[in-house]
Amino acid sequence: LLAALEEVHAAGTGSNFAEALTLAETLLQGREGGKILVLTDAAIPQPELDALARQPSSVAREWLNLGGDVPNRAIVALAAHARQSGGPTPIYARVVNYNGAPEDTVLRLFGDEQLLDTRPLALAAYGEAELTWMVPPGVTLLRAELMGSDALPADDVALLSLPQQRPIRTLLVADQPTALTRALGVLPGLTLNQVTTGAYPTSPLLAETDLTIFEGSLPAAWPAGGVLVVNPPPGAALLPVGEWREPQGAIVSHTPLFAGLSLEAVTVGAVRELEVPAWLAVWLEQGGYPLMLRGRSGTSEVAIWNFDLAQSNLVSRLAFPLLVARSVRDLRPPALPGAMLLGETLSLHPDSRATHVEIVHPDGRKNELEIATGQHLSSILNQHGKYQIIEQAGSTVLFSTQVAVNVGAPSESNLRANVLPAATPTPAASVNADDYAHPLWPWLIGLALLVLLVEWAYVHGGRAVGVRG
Repeated sequence: LLAALEEVHAAGTGSNFAEALTLAETLLQGREGGKILVLTDAAIPQPELDALARQPSSVAREWLNLGGDVPNRAIVALAAHARQSGGPTPIYARVVNYNGAPEDTVLRLFGDEQLLDTRPLALAAYGEAELTWMVPPGVTLLRAELMGSDALPADDVALLSLPQQRPIRTLLVADQPTALTRALGVLPGLTLNQVTTGAYPTSPLLAETDLTIFEGSLPAAWPAGGVLVVNPPPGAALLPVGEWREPQGAIVSHTPLFAGLSLEAVTVGAVRELEVPAWLAVWLEQGGYPLMLRGRSGTSEVAIWNFDLAQSNLVSRLAFPLLVARSVRDLRPPALPGAMLLGETLSLHPDSRATHVEIVHPDGRKNELEIATGQHLSSILNQHGKYQIIEQAGSTVLFSTQVAVNVGAPSESNLRANVLPAATPTPAASVNADDYAHPLWPWLIGLALLVLLVEWAYVHGGRAVGVRG
């Protein structure tokens, strides 16, 4: 047992005693005299312990406290607030003292392994401290650490990855200046290039583009990555676009992506008749005519705005830059979290062009996950430290980032012992009809033995009488 315990490593935060006890009871079903012995340091949140005490049990339970209050302090939060593109990043940290005595310590903040700040902390008994910084642009990984030592060194260090926003290399295909240029120019992480419709097929920028926007034109084939088409023309092979029509009525939304946007005062003018392919879903419509559509074709994430911006008042409304920003964000994979807790599951929504994702663990071990078309991936992060996430299309790296995994959390770092539930004896067995159901084969065997015994006595008894006669 001790050898097996040596091989067990913590791979998550929190606990689930209810399921563990249910599993133990299942293993003891049908065994008389079974008992569940829970060995614990009692550093379990009291509400959870109280709920376990009320949980019914069919097996006797006994709780054994192997420890007592253990002094500990921890960094339980390290987070970044939203920042302006190119500006400093606001950082927040929270340190908690889970000790009945005050403690003095020092917190140091590193940016890409360079010391940025040192803060002395005077933590009251069971007290906490909150700290903030403005970190200059260009820093990719933060590390906060408390000086000294305590019972749980792993939560004295916290990591945070900063540049989680994916770069969006955008190519606008339009023959004249457009209102889209202004709306796209303010989006963080987006770089914009523009070519004419005639120059697009041979542009050297095609291989370096994450998002392609066509205004008033359609390509011969969907380019890989994100695609936004505004005012698609008729006669193209990719979409069955028809004549102009004048829709009536209110604009109706079928997606939560545009929730909170006021579209009552928006008029789009004429829209094209459009036979909607099966792979496209209508997100906005008016009078039965689709205004905005969204879908995926192969390695292309496609959005269609089926109206002419020049005929619409949308560009003069506040909803316009918001619609552009949300559409662009939806066409690109979401940002990854800067930090997660040990044992949490990382959901990956790779670039539509990616063929596989490589995950490099903090200990250097590598996992390579192959991607089917449109597949989302997940991975349990069970090591403390920095994970590297690399999305690739063949041998080409599309995107590389890092995700920090920390241990510090109130449920794990608070090592004070709480009141354990009282021992519960085995409940009295209930009487039911099954208690009186017994197998028949012992009675049948007994009856057969009785018949054989009577037959033997009859035979041997008759012979004895004959001798005496």
